[in-house]
Amino acid sequence: MMVFMRIDALLARSGLGSRREVARLIRSGAVTLDGRPLSGASAAVNEEEALRLCLNGEPLELLRHHHLLLNKPAGVLTALRDARWPTVGDWLSPVLLQRGVAPVGRLDRDTTGLLLLTSDGQLAHRLMSPRWGIEKEYRVRHAGEPLTTRETERFAAGMELADGPVRPCRLEVLTPDTALIVVTEGRNRLVRRLFDAIGRPVLTLERLRVGPQRLSSEDAEGELRRLSPGEITALYEAVELREPGLFD
Repeated sequence: MMVFMRIDALLARSGLGSRREVARLIRSGAVTLDGRPLSGASAAVNEEEALRLCLNGEPLELLRHHHLLLNKPAGVLTALRDARWPTVGDWLSPVLLQRGVAPVGRLDRDTTGLLLLTSDGQLAHRLMSPRWGIEKEYRVRHAGEPLTTRETERFAAGMELADGPVRPCRLEVLTPDTALIVVTEGRNRLVRRLFDAIGRPVLTLERLRVGPQRLSSEDAEGELRRLSPGEITALYEAVELREPGLFD
């Protein structure tokens, strides 16, 4: 059975504005199908027709969900709003907030690096759930003596913290005071607590990777960008979810 969707709902969901703003855009004649202005905001299209919609003569990028990457700076809360501190919500437009875009998990206020944001709650849940074992990779600069082989082996065997055992972690020593660590849990301040447990307090912490998504040299600190179609597909595949279609 062919499924139809109202044009104003489709464009609003894709981030072009509120339903009211989109309706004004349509009435202005800026939105066309096969070169012809639409008759009104209540007009409906099927998925095949939706792919032929244009705005001011340019093909529209229509989205079922919004997926973004922020290279989070230090001093920013992983929250959508706060009375005292800047938050990642400050990077989101009112339209993205209205569409339900939210952070995937949390980074501490002073932890920097890769933070995913999405409007797909099921995807976010699986990316953070221990059941799916999605790897999170961090670069750590620590105080104290250089890490030893024995401590690397303790991480690999799985350590015990006050709130229970920690799954085995991979630890790679880079320099006398820096290391890479890969964890598969999202517990509060987990990496910092692990390093506290071995007497090496964390000085700086940067997340480099979540599953298949890696921070690149082109992702400048404080920059927010949309994920590419290939990056989005890789995330869905990593948690064995079907990527939703435009009209799902």
